[in-house]
Amino acid sequence: MAKGFTTEQIIKAMEGTNGNLSLIAVNLNCSWATARKYISDNDELRTIYKGENERMLDKAESIISQALDNDDDKKTQLETAKWILATKGYSRGYNSKNKRFEYRNALAPYSDFKIGDDDPDE
Repeated sequence: MAKGFTTEQIIKAMEGTNGNLSLIAVNLNCSWATARKYISDNDELRTIYKGENERMLDKAESIISQALDNDDDKKTQLETAKWILATKGYSRGYNSKNKRFEYRNALAPYSDFKIGDDDPDE
């Protein structure tokens, strides 16, 4: 690892950030680009960063699930269901632009993983 931050310092800075590189940089008191480079250059840090992103997605999916289960607000249920089908239902033929929804995280150019690269049909 480059001179400056230890792996342990960066791991501590990532805790609770949901993979937000700006927050990680603030926690380290460095630039966004520096935080990204440290994480990109270290396999262990990339794995932890991916976990932080996955945790955020899990939280978002829980909120979506609660919105679908909310019997009191049919409009929210309908809008949530449409969004899910447009973004996650592509394997069943649902999408708004007739192409796969894809999200690349901030480390995509520098790492082997992409958040959202989980199409079971590929």
